[in-house]
Amino acid sequence: MNPLSLTSLIPLMHEPIDDSSFQQWLSQEDVVLFLQKDGDDENIIVYAGLPHVFIHAILIPRFDVTTEEIDKLREWNFGVSRGWSLVSSGDTTRIEHPLALKGIPLIESGEQIVFLRSFEGVRQKSSYVELNQKIAQVLGLHQLEDRDAWCNLDEHGDIDEIVKNYSLKHLDIDGGTVVTMRRSELVNYATAGGYVILRMFDFARFRIGAFSGHGEQRTIRPIGVSETIFGDLTLCGTAESFSRGVQLLDFDPQQSSILSDNYERDRGTKQYATFIANDFRHQRVAELSCDPEQLSNYFTASPHPFEMSPAFFRPEVLSKYKADPEKYTIAHGSISCRGAWYLQRFASNDAGQVHSYLYYLGNLPYKEQLHWQQFNEPPKAGLSSSVIATDFKGEFSQEYDPLPEIKEKLRAINRRRVGWWQLQDDSLPNRVHYPNTDSRNEWASEIMNFDQLLVEGLNEKWLRKKAEELGRNPDSQWRSLKLLEECLCGLGFEEDHAREIMSPWREVHNLRSKAKGHASSDEGQKNESAARKQHGSLSNHFRHLCQSCEESLQIIVSAIEPKV
Repeated sequence: MNPLSLTSLIPLMHEPIDDSSFQQWLSQEDVVLFLQKDGDDENIIVYAGLPHVFIHAILIPRFDVTTEEIDKLREWNFGVSRGWSLVSSGDTTRIEHPLALKGIPLIESGEQIVFLRSFEGVRQKSSYVELNQKIAQVLGLHQLEDRDAWCNLDEHGDIDEIVKNYSLKHLDIDGGTVVTMRRSELVNYATAGGYVILRMFDFARFRIGAFSGHGEQRTIRPIGVSETIFGDLTLCGTAESFSRGVQLLDFDPQQSSILSDNYERDRGTKQYATFIANDFRHQRVAELSCDPEQLSNYFTASPHPFEMSPAFFRPEVLSKYKADPEKYTIAHGSISCRGAWYLQRFASNDAGQVHSYLYYLGNLPYKEQLHWQQFNEPPKAGLSSSVIATDFKGEFSQEYDPLPEIKEKLRAINRRRVGWWQLQDDSLPNRVHYPNTDSRNEWASEIMNFDQLLVEGLNEKWLRKKAEELGRNPDSQWRSLKLLEECLCGLGFEEDHAREIMSPWREVHNLRSKAKGHASSDEGQKNESAARKQHGSLSNHFRHLCQSCEESLQIIVSAIEPKV
């Protein structure tokens, strides 16, 4: 429920101070308007328990709306069930449906949306709301307690609150609870199940603190004019009014997205960006759409560009994905976003540009296409030989790439459960990448990620014990890198050779603290300057560092695990 809905709900709860406004409030003319507006809102109230206000929605089978059926539904006079229950009768025990034995056939055949449950053993659970698990599972919703909501992921991979529980204790009222549900998801579930939404409403209005019981002078009249709201307003003199009724919310089946094919639906609504790309079918560089209807493959006679036409981007295009590894996974030249979308292929050329193909870009959500579009530029170099081999010739690339090599070796070591090294987090290998830009901050961040993967995986306790078993006498202050060096010495390596083997590991670890921890210091600038001077760029330095560590790792594994 958005703040506007809260603003609309608050006047329904507060009795006015002056007499003229109070009499207008008793007439409850605002009730029907609120129910109609909320029924069309993006988020619909499925439960509200507040001062002066009670709303409870359930699902009932679609039916022919007749006066007789409506009159039966208006007899609804029960609250929110706590859920399924065990009922004993004589020697028989049965499981009872939450809406059973209510005396109204349509309601007894329905489904409750939320339950009010309690557990006196835990203060925080003395009273809480629970979503119908059938609804949660069908719609793929998951409860996130810190959000007090049941959520899924939207098309951009962001957490989307579908059913939201609001505790209104912070407002200037006596507290209460409101639960809303995204209208589109409610439409999907109701339509697929053959349901309509039935909401019972009960509004009682009087001056709190001055109420002394229902008066004898009563006037009963319909609550208002509406084709979907059926109820009565009872006025008790000039001091009190109360209304009770039901509201039907039926939906056009065409509103349900799950009843139409996703592809066909998207074809009518999805937008596609244009990119400067290498249209090698027509031997030109041009601005091309990534709409699959405007592309073709090699086997089709068509005037359209090939779907594998590459578009090129400044390397900063990847910074967004590297900065949020919990949301995005970069692996094997692909990017995935929490299952929401997947970019099947990207790579870099010799000019440092990132490229992908129009077909894959067209599979991204439009908002994501626009992100790539802002970094789009004409090609400064062609595709790399390894990309041509893998993407166009269907061959395995023979080009040595140290970072994937060391990642795979570390994964293999972890699978062997060798004791001396263990992967600390399964996501770490996918967090380490070559720097795509010449930014010192990106370089320092990747060194930190590399150190977390490589060095933090060393088991200091195991290495100390192993060094002692090999006849070494390690100092109690020595840490994992020095202890691994001592193990190499104990395995027969000369001390200078062992120190040389461990040198790239130490460089990674030292640069982590100096480059990332002191990025703006003189020492950090000196490290950056030295890396550029020796290797030409920070990216080249990082690649060289990966290669040195990968070569060192081979020697260490052969020494510690000679049978591997």
